[in-house]
Amino acid sequence: MIAAVFFLLLPLFLTIAVGYVYAKRVPVSDDTLFRVLADIVAPMMFFHSLYSSPVAGEMVLRIGGAAGFVVIALTILGLLWTRTRRIDPRSYLLAVIMYNTGFLGIPLMKLWGGNEAMNIVLIYDQLQGAFAIAIAVMIVTGGFSAGRILEVLKTPLFFSIFLGMGFRFLKVPVPQVALEVCEFAGSGMGSLAALALGCSLTKRRLRFDSHLAMGYFLRTGAGFLLGVAAVFLFGIQGLARPVFIVGSALPSALFSYVLTSRYGADPEFTGTMILVSTALGVLSVPVAFWGASFF
Repeated sequence: MIAAVFFLLLPLFLTIAVGYVYAKRVPVSDDTLFRVLADIVAPMMFFHSLYSSPVAGEMVLRIGGAAGFVVIALTILGLLWTRTRRIDPRSYLLAVIMYNTGFLGIPLMKLWGGNEAMNIVLIYDQLQGAFAIAIAVMIVTGGFSAGRILEVLKTPLFFSIFLGMGFRFLKVPVPQVALEVCEFAGSGMGSLAALALGCSLTKRRLRFDSHLAMGYFLRTGAGFLLGVAAVFLFGIQGLARPVFIVGSALPSALFSYVLTSRYGADPEFTGTMILVSTALGVLSVPVAFWGASFF
């Protein structure tokens, strides 16, 4: 399992390294990269993914409720830490509440449990993504308020999630060529985000401190425990149970760095969290599978 996780993560680190080396030689506009990712590529990916998802039924409702529980609980815990330590939640919380159930979770679960496990984590990825992105955009743009919620609803990212889910459940037909364009454009989201992170690291430094240690604990340790609580609270059984628990303890998502940078918050902590949690994921993910076996 450790070797399998290592080889799953290796392309991610190599892509980040390519971006870093390239930006050392060629001037790169971080702002342009992150705007393209957040305003064009990611919305197209989310719309296609949500609209084309074949999964429906009671399991979706259970996983959706459990995903919302985990994301909201992590947000509350993170806010308590940031207020206690008087640090900016805009620069801290996104790497805690957004986790890599997609680009890592999907191939990981397919390797571990086949197509059935992969389909379960795909549902989890879409639903936790919708919750996490809505909360993350409100946090990074200034906080929770009626006016801020209206601003979030206007963003291309949230609008694409709303349309993707709404069109799917209302069975609104979308031209095949439009779906193909969204699929083609969105398929590059992971690699482009990794390259953008690598490029931006040439202008920022990594910081290792108590805030990082707590962030890592919240992301993996608290994520695991909240995943355990959620499967019992929402009655998730069978193969979906370990998939959900392990999924809740996965490393920070690359997209948390994209959003932090796109909306003007300091991405230093987020970049460090992504690198550290992903590197340690070689060990933490097998441990999470072992721990999930007891539930």
